[in-house]
Amino acid sequence: MPFWRCESLSKSLDAVKNDHVFRLGPDLFWGNDPISLKLQIKELAKMITELAKK
Repeated sequence: MPFWRCESLSKSLDAVKNDHVFRLGPDLFWGNDPISLKLQIKELAKMITELAKK
């Protein structure tokens, strides 16, 4: 079970209960330089778009 589901606070959140949580990979979301941020924005836009299609 992912760590965010084990936390008592997160368990009470509707987003967690309904599996509407974005799982961000540390390899992509660790950096904060301009190139990393551009890639992160593209990935987040893709995740949001896919969620909206459901």
